[in-house]
Order: sequence, then structure tokens, then C-alpha cells
Amino acid sequence: MRIRCVDWKVALVAATLATACGHMPSTTSPRILAIQPVSVTVSGTPETVLIGDADRSLYYSSSDTPTRVTCRDVCTHTWVPFLKPVAPLIRTAFAGGGTLTWVRGSDGCQAEYNGHPLFTYAGDLRPDGASGNDLQGMWFVVTPDLAPAVGWSASARSSC
Repeated sequence: MRIRCVDWKVALVAATLATACGHMPSTTSPRILAIQPVSVTVSGTPETVLIGDADRSLYYSSSDTPTRVTCRDVCTHTWVPFLKPVAPLIRTAFAGGGTLTWVRGSDGCQAEYNGHPLFTYAGDLRPDGASGNDLQGMWFVVTPDLAPAVGWSASARSSC
């Protein structure tokens, strides 16, 4: 039986969401338990960022577009796509006004926030780390108020 997921406020996005959406653990992708805003230290300053499972900070690349993800192959060993193995479309409204969607990509069903594909950074060695921020001048932590990607529309996304 497949349950269709509906919009959730960030306070309600937790283990229940993963279960209700038919999420099953996978050995090749992170287990999605929750995506929530928390305060972490970014470049020596406390900042509210979105974190995913295992309290890992989420990142986006300024070189990506809503229709093209540039991090592939070897790049994904460092910048791990934030995937969900079994994913009906989930749209989640966050306090910052952004929208989380799941879209089908070459690596599987990847999360994107306001049209920015999401990743975790293998170099974050502790929960709530943000050591990947501003790496190569193109990788940045995701904040709840991250502006939508140019040309992105939540209603035009293909679902997983």
C-alpha cells in the first residue's frame, strides 16, 4: 500500500514522515529521518542551517541549476547526494518560506531545496559540522531563507 505524502511543517518532519512516505533504508544512500533548521557554527559564526539525517549539514553548489547537477561520479565521494531510495513526491514548507522537493536524477531520488540539489559533505566529521561551507567558492550550507534557483518552479518538477 502506498501512502501519498502531503505538506508538512518543519516541526512535524521527523521519523514519522519517512515511515509514512514508504521510506526503506538503503546501503547506498543516507536514511532520511528529518530535515530541520538548527543553529551550527559556520566559519566561526552561529548560523541557522538545514540539517538532514544524522545531524549532517546540507549543502548546495552554486554551479548547479534546477535542470543540471554538476557533481557526478568521483565528485559524489566528497559531496554525497542527499537521496531517498523510495520517494513519492514530498513537498515541505519551512519557516524561511522555502520548499523541499524530491526529484529523479541520475543518482536516484535527490532532495532539492528551492530548486537547489542537496548534498552532504564527507569532510564534516562530526554532527552539526559545516566545514564544507564556501569550499572552492561554490559549495554553501543551506539556510532556510535560501533564495529559489533561477528558473525553478516547484509545480514544474518531475516527481520520484
